[in-house]
Parts: sequence; structure tokens; C-alpha cells
Amino acid sequence: MCGISGVINTEILNKDIDVVKYMSNIISHRGPDETSNLIRDKIFIEFRRLSIVGVKNGSQPFLSENKNVAVFVNGEIYNFKEIKSKLFKLLKFKTESDCEVILHLYLKFGIDFIKEIKGMYLILIYDYEKRKIFFIRDRIGEKPIYFLKNDKKLTFCSEIKGFSFLKDSNDSFINYDAIYRYLVFQYFLEPETPFKNIFKLPSGSYMEINLDNLNYNIKEYWTYENSVAVEKPKIELSNQFEESIKLLAECSDVPISVSLSGGIDSCLVCSVLKKNNINFTAFNISYEESIQNDDTRNAERFCRYLNIPLNKINLSDADVKKTFLTTCFNLDEPIADLASIGYNAIFKTINQNGKKVVIQGHGVDELFWGYEWVKKIFLAKKNIILKFFLFLIYKIKINEILFNKDFLFSILYLKFFFKKDKNYFIELNNFLNKFFSPSFSPQNNIVKSLCKTYLQSNGITQGERLSMANSIELRLPYIDYRLIENIFYLREYSYLRNDFKLPQKYFFKEIAKIFLPLFITNRRKRGFSPPARKWFNIIFKEYGFLLKDGLLVKLGIISNKSAHRMSKGPNYIDYFTTNTPMCYKYLILEIWFKKFFGKI
Repeated sequence: MCGISGVINTEILNKDIDVVKYMSNIISHRGPDETSNLIRDKIFIEFRRLSIVGVKNGSQPFLSENKNVAVFVNGEIYNFKEIKSKLFKLLKFKTESDCEVILHLYLKFGIDFIKEIKGMYLILIYDYEKRKIFFIRDRIGEKPIYFLKNDKKLTFCSEIKGFSFLKDSNDSFINYDAIYRYLVFQYFLEPETPFKNIFKLPSGSYMEINLDNLNYNIKEYWTYENSVAVEKPKIELSNQFEESIKLLAECSDVPISVSLSGGIDSCLVCSVLKKNNINFTAFNISYEESIQNDDTRNAERFCRYLNIPLNKINLSDADVKKTFLTTCFNLDEPIADLASIGYNAIFKTINQNGKKVVIQGHGVDELFWGYEWVKKIFLAKKNIILKFFLFLIYKIKINEILFNKDFLFSILYLKFFFKKDKNYFIELNNFLNKFFSPSFSPQNNIVKSLCKTYLQSNGITQGERLSMANSIELRLPYIDYRLIENIFYLREYSYLRNDFKLPQKYFFKEIAKIFLPLFITNRRKRGFSPPARKWFNIIFKEYGFLLKDGLLVKLGIISNKSAHRMSKGPNYIDYFTTNTPMCYKYLILEIWFKKFFGKI
């Protein structure tokens, strides 16, 4: 919905205002409709608004009557109407914005108000009287905030690219440990970033800052262990799916759209909207000479079934070549997912068609065993944690790793493997252990870990940044925290306990049959997968040279010899042994550093 940037200083602001203005301009795509700010004491905050609810009068910040509390919200509070009718019947609100309820909730309940809200959000609350600032991030981690801290000030921004005023590529700031994990996973696991001194507020957490000394503490207010009992699973889950889709769609004063792949997840979104007489526009993307065209034909058939129009986008090889660098910049964080090129294209088209909101069916695969490679880990008898993450990384038979030349290059040439007194394999295993809960069954631990890694730091982050880069708000009804609480309860105690033994997404499909025709529910699953080999050839032919003698070489992340080898792109073995070739991870990281430090 919006973007926030600002600084909290213990001394005079001086040039800090210019820095915040710079950050605000960098993230202007997040809020092209309106710019506002707040300056008080030694604090300066600038806000960029994308107006969706309360379009005409939803300006921020929201101020208390005595001006001692100021509230900024990036996101949407989906249940704001319910909150108003339940808790503030007699109160006259100043705006029609969904976010104004946050001010009154805080004044009524203090920080405990969080339990009342449903939505995606990054909330900033400045309490002048208590000399505190709170940053509150939504439960699943849809809306981000990054921090840069030194002894005298705390700078913050909705996107890490806002900190590109740090033009010095000094390797003392580089987070080599996090980069190693990026090269393993293809994305940065929060709260880590490529820099030691910049971090992201974790999902389901809030930060409380003492304005007198900038001391802060971070508290987790929601976890996946917050499971809730379900008495009638199929009925309750089907009702929740429908309610979540409706709630997200109805919380808008502007037209909405749906990213329709032709698969069961996005078709269910369209079907619920059609059933409830909610107007929307469907968009579908296909790839040139790709199996994805089969999905387009299925999307066309489904739209005829619903009697709705379909806007089709065809992404050509020339488009891939032309838009690759822009997509990398738009991602904000380094994420080596080839599918991002397609996502960026569909969000751009939605923007060009005058839409500000898009609903996407993301999250079902992670919650309902939609990935066959995840289920394979239950064949393992020992060391389930390590084997799970090897599957997560490679999606292949474990012994095939030995044939991957890029994997060997990464081990051989990452200087910290041999120049630091650490065993990175042991450290990685210890790092991954934190995603596993002693109170969960192996099944729930695997699903939780998949959600906390791949879904959150790859899928959600990728979608949020690419949509906002095109001034589009992305909404994901299937990651409603109430749904997740119920699903984890059912998998732990009853209905879904052995669902990993059944066909992919079995119980989700059973629910979807209530809403969808059989030609959708019985269709074989296809991922949103681009023609990888062809695209890698296009990308490395055009941009592979950037690795040669590049910043990664200068920073000691890769040797010059290995950089020259990887600049040629994947070899034939790479296509059969890894999900994402190591050379592509390096290229994405190289381009990201070059852009951040103004070298490209």
C-alpha cells in the first residue's frame, strides 16, 4: 500500500532530513498518490501513499487529539469495519481509511491491540508522551521494514534499496555469513540482509524503541504454534477460505484484479469472487513456446465457464532479455528465482490497465504438500532436518549434488570457508534448527520450516517487492493467519495428520470441489514455471560478462577464475542437479551489489 522512511536521532537532525528525502524518493513507487511527513523533536518520518481505502481523505499520519500519538500504516487492516462496529460504535472517525482504527485501538488497549487486527501491515506508532516508537510487522511477514543503526541514530526504510546512500563497498560491512546462506537457499532469510549493519524486523514481531537512548527490544507476538482447535474441519476450512477471499476483496475502494494461472489455487479465488458478485479483472501470463501455454488454455476455459473476460499476456524471449535488469532492481533483495521475470511482467500489465490491487493464490502449495519434493523427506529415517533442507535447496536426489560443478566452485572459492575459524556446514545446521519446534510433529515442522523460509523469504518477498515496484498492492488470502492456525492444529491432532501420504494438496482439493468444476480440481498440478534452459541462455549471453572482475571478486566472495567460468552460464549437468544453478545466484548477487553501489 505504501512506503515509510525516516530517522530517529539522539542529536540534531542536520543532514538527516536530506537522507530521508533521498530514501523516500528511492521508494516513491510504493506510494505515488501522496507524500506526507512528520518532524518532531529529533525524529523525521516521510510517508508515500498508494490510496486504496479512503482514497480522498486517508492521509497519514493519524494523530490523537492532543497530538501526542502519531500513527503510520503501510498495508491494509482487512477487518476495520468489524472493529469499528464492535469497539467504536459511538466514535466519529475523521477519515474513511481502514488504517485509522489503529490509532484508536492503541489509545484503548496499548500495544496489546495487535490481537484485534487482521491484515498485512507495517505499523509505526510514535508515542511522544511515553518517549517510545513501536514498529509492528504482520504475522506472516508481508510488509517489510529495514533498519540501519549506529550509536547516535536509527534509520529505517520500507526497502533496503533506500540505504543506497551508503556508496562505500567496504567489505567490513558485508555480511559474509548471510551471503553464504543466500548461496545455499537463493534468498536471504530474515532478519538477515547482505550487510552486517542493516537488518529486517522479523515477521510476527514488534520493536519497541526508547527515544532517549535508542535502546530497543524485539518481541515476537505470533508464532505458528498458535494453533486453534477445529471441530468440523471441512466445513470450517471451506468457510474460512471463502471468508478470507471475500474480506481481502471487499477491503478496497478501487477496482481489483486476479492473477489467474489456470491452476486450482487462483481459480478458487475467481470462483469465490464470482459467487459473491464481486467485480474483478483476470490476468494470465504465458511464456513463448512453453508448456505454460497449456495453463493459458485452461484459464481461458475456466473464464468461459464463469462467463468473465481474460486479459492475456505473452512474455517473449525478447521481453526476458529487455526486462531482466529491471526485474532484478525491482526485487529489492537478491532473490535468484527465475519466475520473478514473469511476475514482474504481469504486475506491470495490471498497472498499465489502471488497477491498484491484485489477488494471487500463493501459499497453498506450502501449506498442503503441493511440492512433491517436500514429501520425499519422509522417506528419510535419520537426520530429517538436514535432509529436508537439502531437498529444499536442490529438489533432487541428495547424491546428485556431487555432480554439480557450480556447487563445488562455491565451496572452493568462498574465501570464508577456509580463512575463518568456522565450520559452515555445522553452523548452517544449527541455524536451520531454529525453525523446528519441539511441540510439533515432523509433518508440521517441515511445513512450518517451508513457510518460514521458502514461502516467506522467496515467495512473499518476491511478490511484495515486484508488485509494489509497479505501484500494485498484492493480496494473498491463503496465508490468513487464522487459516494457518487451524491447518497446523488439524495436522498436529486430527484431520490432516497423515495428509503427507496422500496426493498433492488432497484436502485442499476436496474443499475446492465445493466451488470449482471437476476439469479444474482433477487437473494435474503445474507450477508457475518458466522455460528455464532457454531463459538462462538468453540471460547469460547478454549479462554474464558482469561477473568477470566484478564486485563479488573484489569483495572476495568468489575468485576471478570461478567468476569467468560462471559468466558462461549453467552447464548441461546443472539443469539436472539443481533447482537454481549456482552461477545464476552469483549473477543476481553481482547485479544487486552493482546497482546498490551505483555501479550499473
